[in-house]
Amino acid sequence: MLDKLIEREKEKEILYKLVLNIAGVDIKEDNRKRKVVYSRIVFTQILMDNNHDPDSIAIFLGRHRTNIYHYLKKFVVKPKSQSDESKIIKRIIDKFNIHNTFI
Repeated sequence: MLDKLIEREKEKEILYKLVLNIAGVDIKEDNRKRKVVYSRIVFTQILMDNNHDPDSIAIFLGRHRTNIYHYLKKFVVKPKSQSDESKIIKRIIDKFNIHNTFI
C-alpha cells in the first residue's frame, strides 16, 4: 500500500514538472489566469484518468477539493481542437504517457 502511495506521488511530481516545462506556468501558484487554471484542469483530468482521487490532487495543488470537482464538472478538454491550449494538452498527455511506460 505504501508503495502505491509513493508511486502516485511520483506520478504527480512528474506530471507537475511536465506541465511546468510545457505550459510554462506553475499550477501550484495562487493565480486565476486562464493558462494557469486551464493547466490545472489538464493536470487534474490526466490524474483522474489514472485513478488518482480528487482529495490527493487538491492537497498536491494546494487547492480545496471542491475546485477539483468543479474542474471535472465544468470543463471538458477537447484535444482535437487547434487552439494553443489544445496543443499544450496534447504535448503534456503524450509526454506523460511516454514517461509512464518506462516506470
